[in-house]
Amino acid sequence: MDENRIPEEIRAVGFDFSWSAEKVWALDLPVQEMSVKELIWHLDPTFLNEGGGAYNLTPREVIENPAAHAAEYERTLRAETKYPIEVMWNK
Repeated sequence: MDENRIPEEIRAVGFDFSWSAEKVWALDLPVQEMSVKELIWHLDPTFLNEGGGAYNLTPREVIENPAAHAAEYERTLRAETKYPIEVMWNK
């Protein structure tokens, strides 16, 4: 994605570059546990897309009103949870 199209609120927290999920999955890295509390802040930036827009929906909005955001809610419920979450330290 064009870096200029990524909102400043997202670039400011470190999502200011593109990456390949396949390359990340191919890395031989240890799985480590961490507190969910460290990830709660991810619920508030507009990371999601709805209605043809880009970066116009927060995960918290989906959680608080799943009926109003049914497509994103259903997509979330289909997530495969047997794999670890990819976490990186940036900024």
